Amino acid sequence: MNCAEKYIQYLCKWLLDHCREDMEFMVKNYDKSAIERLELVSSTPFVRISYTKAVELLKNVTDKKFDNKVEWGIDLASEHERYAHQNLMPFFFLRDYGFPFSNVVFCALFEILILVMQC
Repeated sequence: MNCAEKYIQYLCKWLLDHCREDMEFMVKNYDKSAIERLELVSSTPFVRISYTKAVELLKNVTDKKFDNKVEWGIDLASEHERYAHQNLMPFFFLRDYGFPFSNVVFCALFEILILVMQC
């Protein structure tokens, strides 16, 4: 997780340092907050949270009704990860899945990069 976090932060910082003109073009034409998000990601520590704790936090959510059930032992859906990102913690790694290894681990880095760009 440490390596993944440092790599993501490095990539964001590298874009800011070496592609500023391109990023300004993106801000001007497509995404007004792209530079702000890259700065935020490059300087914000990622939270490490257990799968069990994430399920507990999401089960206690009262301001949103999820389409997919939040239950221990079931992979978290995109809507759960998005809610956690937008409302509970900006950047995080889920750890300690208590059920057989799933595609979640393989997709985690990819999903983090997508979340960074969608913030």
